[in-house]
Amino acid sequence: MKEYLLQQRNWITMERLLPYGPHLKPVEMLWGNIKKQELPNRCAEDFAEIETAICGGMNRVRNSAQLPFSFLKRVGLSF
Repeated sequence: MKEYLLQQRNWITMERLLPYGPHLKPVEMLWGNIKKQELPNRCAEDFAEIETAICGGMNRVRNSAQLPFSFLKRVGLSF
């Protein structure tokens, strides 16, 4: 592939991308927010308790007028 791209360099530009860029994904901001609000220091009895906490966090974010858009803005996207 490198050889092919070198042959095509008159019209194509290679850009190296990060293999993992959590700071570029709005969903990472969502999970980080929920982990800080609903899940810190939680010692759950079972997965149902964790699910309830996560769903509560999702509802909290969903019902916010600003928060979901702040996740997009933080990664450089707009709606």
